[in-house]
Amino acid sequence: MTAALEFLNTFQATTHFIGQHVVDFNEDSATGETHCLAYHLFEHSGQRMLMVMSIRNRDVFVRRDGQWLFTERKIIVDWTDSRPATPQAAA
Repeated sequence: MTAALEFLNTFQATTHFIGQHVVDFNEDSATGETHCLAYHLFEHSGQRMLMVMSIRNRDVFVRRDGQWLFTERKIIVDWTDSRPATPQAAA
């Protein structure tokens, strides 16, 4: 398992809101950047917590046999904020 998947598995739930996305094409290659707000629920010392991350993905793509594929991704964390989350509603 990759380090990124191991990191995501530490959370009870995650939600990602994708913002602006820009791609620059050059024949059979491209580069792009995507902005994202990522929300992560987790427990710390018995307290339900929410961490919000502002991240940017810088990607490199290649076109092979008519399909665009990811060849590289760099994740940049611009900022994070962690705070207690509201209790989960009773079912």
